[in-house]
Amino acid sequence: LSNSEYLNFGFHSYFHQPFTSFGEKFIDRELDKSDEFMKKISNKKINHFAFPNGLYTFNSLKKIEKKYDYIYTI
Repeated sequence: LSNSEYLNFGFHSYFHQPFTSFGEKFIDRELDKSDEFMKKISNKKINHFAFPNGLYTFNSLKKIEKKYDYIYTI
């Protein structure tokens, strides 16, 4: 499936904690662990990110915008 042109992988963090509850170090760790995990199972760079529970802060949004092409919230 990871080689399909019709399928994209995305994620919304490793431990699925709202980004409004934690600081920058936590967010960095979440993104690093998620990237590592998703690259292992898909062999692709992941470009889609959805905020856990749809919650985010301005700072977390700016950090996500630097890393991902597609960002979603509820």
